[in-house]
Amino acid sequence: EFVISAAEEAGRQGYALLVSTSNAEDEEILAKIQRGAVDGIIVMEVSLHDPRVVMLRERGIPFTMIGHSADNTGLSYVDLDFPQAIEAAVAHLFDLGHRQIALVDRSTEERGLGYGPSVRSRAGFRESMASRGLSGLHFPCAATSEDGARVARELLTAHPNTTAIISLNTEALGGIYSAVREHGMTIPADFSIVAITSPRTAEFMVPQLTSVDFPAALMGRMGVEFLVRQLEGGENTEVEQCLLEPT
Repeated sequence: EFVISAAEEAGRQGYALLVSTSNAEDEEILAKIQRGAVDGIIVMEVSLHDPRVVMLRERGIPFTMIGHSADNTGLSYVDLDFPQAIEAAVAHLFDLGHRQIALVDRSTEERGLGYGPSVRSRAGFRESMASRGLSGLHFPCAATSEDGARVARELLTAHPNTTAIISLNTEALGGIYSAVREHGMTIPADFSIVAITSPRTAEFMVPQLTSVDFPAALMGRMGVEFLVRQLEGGENTEVEQCLLEPT
């Protein structure tokens, strides 16, 4: 959804979108700039202290971010307000009567790199639970259905009073669903799941998933819009920073 939306918007603006799916080193990014292959860059999967952001900023290369780092002074970005997204999920589950809630996070490796959504969501989860006099459970999980099932089994075995999961991990959802059913529970009668994910994913789950919508298409389009305005406006371009309100 990010890529399709960004490509469509780039086309409307008279630009072509080149997509790099590798973890590009600084040298690779610089090589593309020096060859004249790109006019500007949209950085995704942003960590709090992202070396790509540091390098691009130091060299004055035009870029915008889908996500944001710890220091965003003078930088344009669009991101979801993850602490508020977690608060919405916790409030929904609390109102349903849940008191033992677990957060299924992204992998330990991503967290170790300071992956922004993960760091901010964990902090928001602790705060949202504490404000209600509760302490939540936290489980890292790789982005696979198999690891989702493993984590959910471990969670339900070690903490059998758990009645709800909030997931940041879209790829793990199928496994989480399966593990809950293996424990003889039905969704949503016995167990509730809320995920921060795209509406399309939520609609395909059976039963359909309660979600805090992750507006990937909107973010892809806005990332391109911010970059094109920067490319065409030069140094006088106003910095644009947008945290999208969760729905």
